[in-house]
Parts: sequence; C-alpha cells; structure tokens
Amino acid sequence: MGFSFAVWNVERFNYLPQRVRIVGQLIKNHDPDVFGILEFLAKDAARKLIRSDSFKPYDFAFTDSNQGIEILIGWKRSKFDQTLYTQRRELQVGNVRLRPGGLISLLEKNTAVFTNLLFLHTDSGTDAQAYKNRQAMFRKIWSMKRALESLPDQNRQS
Repeated sequence: MGFSFAVWNVERFNYLPQRVRIVGQLIKNHDPDVFGILEFLAKDAARKLIRSDSFKPYDFAFTDSNQGIEILIGWKRSKFDQTLYTQRRELQVGNVRLRPGGLISLLEKNTAVFTNLLFLHTDSGTDAQAYKNRQAMFRKIWSMKRALESLPDQNRQS
C-alpha cells in the first residue's frame, strides 16, 4: 500500500479570496492523501478553505495556539480506516510564542500498522535563543520517536 502527502508553508496565510482559491487549487491538482499547511493563521480562511469543493473528500485537524490556527492538517477519509490526531504542546519547549506540533497516526485501509506523521514548524530565528529552541524541539521529537517505537508491534497483538 502507501499514500501520498504534501506539506506547504504558506507563510502568514491571511484571508484573501484569491489566495484561498490558489491553495485550494494546488491541493486539488496534487490530490495528496494527507496534507499539512503551515503558518495558517486566519480562522476565516480555514473555514472558507475547508468548505470549498477541493476539500470535500478530507477530514481535518489543526494546531491552535495564542496566535490562532498554526497548522491545518487534512486526510482523505476514504483512504484510512482510523486516524488519531494529537496536538503536541511540549514541542513549544515552554515558550507560548512557539508553535505546537500536530501528530497524526493513520491506519491505512487493509493494513495493520499505524503510520505516524508529525507536522511542526520550528523556531526560525537566527539568534542564540532560536537555535536553543530548535535544539530543544528536536530533542523532544527524538524522545517522542523513541516512545512510539517502543509501543508493541501491532501485528503481534492478540
């Protein structure tokens, strides 16, 4: 089996009808099974986009912080038997200005193992604190990866 995914940083997305149409058309043209749109700050744009024809086959989740919607995640409901979404605030490393991550666990139809995808927009600053934040975020990602890998193999569960 397998599935396609796309990630796009739309950089401070705001509600401009033309921009909403462009994003919708791009997703429709590429037809990914899973997608993430980063820096999606405008809730009105999210509502408009989700209601458009381009997004009818998708279900959605998003990360939410004091800055608004940060990451919009969509997945085709017909492609997966089960999905689990969790917002990962620990990836903000104690700094509410940083974005939380979105972890989606997907059980593709006719398979027995979940695939985990983490959508995260790390601190992009160039000063010492930004480097420290990124380093802390990546330490947490590796810790999360080890925790997921330590779960029982789903194929051997009774």
